[in-house]
Amino acid sequence: METPFFVGPRRMKFDMSVHYNGCLHFISDCSNYLVKNNSNFRPYIMSYNLETGISSMLKVPNEARRGSHELTCDMNIFK
Repeated sequence: METPFFVGPRRMKFDMSVHYNGCLHFISDCSNYLVKNNSNFRPYIMSYNLETGISSMLKVPNEARRGSHELTCDMNIFK
């Protein structure tokens, strides 16, 4: 990795990664340590392109977030 992987302000769940289409994808946690008016209050997915070294932040779809209001936020959307 020549370019650092930007993960944003949330902690990543590195044990739940997915390799797809030349990118590594990681989901963030959703603990309540960020205030509600923070733009990163909701969980997100970080994608790292292995070829270009570019990090991208992806929204978690509303359907996937429903019912994820527990403290662990263990959505397991990559299973």
